Amino acid sequence: KLIHGLINAATLVGIAEALVVGRKSGIDPQMMFDIISVSRGNSGIFQSRAPRMLDGNFSAAFAIDLKYKDMTLALNLAQDLKIPVVVAEAARAVFQMARAKGLGGSDIAAVVTVLEEWAGVTVRRRK
Repeated sequence: KLIHGLINAATLVGIAEALVVGRKSGIDPQMMFDIISVSRGNSGIFQSRAPRMLDGNFSAAFAIDLKYKDMTLALNLAQDLKIPVVVAEAARAVFQMARAKGLGGSDIAAVVTVLEEWAGVTVRRRK
């Protein structure tokens, strides 16, 4: 579970970053979703969380606080094994920033809001 969680969290933050960069560069959010969905960038986590990011649906299916707890356990394991995990550390930092914004009870997709604030854009698709 811990190893899967590291992959999941790092991938989720990468998805959020990519959507924010794409949006800031002028790409339509729905177009990004459609293209990524049929490319090698597609994944289960992309299909389950990108739509939530694009719709602003952050009602908790899996809360940020729980993901942060699991990540901390995994990072402690890596530390005990003396293995550097810089990507996982960076992802956990983004989750911590979301928690600091009061989003601990929100779905893990809400981490996108941290990156949106930094970039001054949102990735919401037009309805």
